[in-house]
Amino acid sequence: MDVQNLIRLIKAEGYELRPISKLVPQRIRLKGSNQAAAESEFGQILFQHYPGKSFDIWYSIYDIRKPARLRVNEDLPVLELHTCFQNHFLNRANGLIETGMADRQFDLSYLPRIQTEAVFEKPGIYETFDIHFSEKFLESFRFFSTELADFLDKINKKKPVSLINKMSLLPPDMSRIIGEILNHEFSDNLSPLFYEFKVRELILQLLNYVAPPLDHKFSVDAIQMAREAESILLSEPEMKYSYSALAHRVGANKSLLKNVFRHVYGCSMFKYGEKARMALARQLLKEDKLTISAISMKVGYPDAQNFAAAFKRNFKQSPGAFRKRVRSSKSIISDH
Repeated sequence: MDVQNLIRLIKAEGYELRPISKLVPQRIRLKGSNQAAAESEFGQILFQHYPGKSFDIWYSIYDIRKPARLRVNEDLPVLELHTCFQNHFLNRANGLIETGMADRQFDLSYLPRIQTEAVFEKPGIYETFDIHFSEKFLESFRFFSTELADFLDKINKKKPVSLINKMSLLPPDMSRIIGEILNHEFSDNLSPLFYEFKVRELILQLLNYVAPPLDHKFSVDAIQMAREAESILLSEPEMKYSYSALAHRVGANKSLLKNVFRHVYGCSMFKYGEKARMALARQLLKEDKLTISAISMKVGYPDAQNFAAAFKRNFKQSPGAFRKRVRSSKSIISDH
């Protein structure tokens, strides 16, 4: 589906086309994308759509002024990776999904017919990131993952199916890749090559996320406790848990949790937690709503100097320098 087809569908919901410059501020510009905007009494929507050869990238901003429902019904299949980056809303998809999506939850799913409803229960800014895949593109990964192969077999039967079966929090490596897609500085000529590379890297990380461990060193229950610990680290970035406290939360032995977490995720819980906090800090700095000191507290650093040091260690620049660069980019976009 392209931008104009989507606009055609949402116009049936009472939205009208409006000039982009008068609508939602563009915090991020998806290079090489087609853009369109719509407005109604409920609010404003800005769509950015990059049409690739075997996948489409969508980055959308919803400026909702009052509670609203947005329905899309079309006799077309959709195979997509979906996540939201700010606020949460109720997302219903043809009986496959009916859940409130929290920030940075995600799933890969297939619907034989687009029949979705987004319920925005309160005013605010909502952001979503989606990649729509061709079946052929994902088929090229079939033999690397039995989980994906089973998923594709169900698609071939034209049945609604989810790869993950529940809304999971976006792992830091996948969050990093999406951030790189939305913030890259390559020229328009190089953008297609960059997107191809990053989307393949994203699929690789997704398959690694759903894959079981390569050996049976740890039990299924132990691995599940590591998954629960990961969810806590991602959903409570302002907290800095000790191994003992986190082990108590998930009902595990401290030593066991420490070892199984490193086995599943390839790093310590402390390092993983830092990556998650820095990813959130980067997003908050882009939004330009909170002071750097407030962001420091929100991501678990009461001392702003310690926050600045951790941010520079991860991104090779200070929080202030990063925010200045983002503001400069916004100014260039708005001038055009």
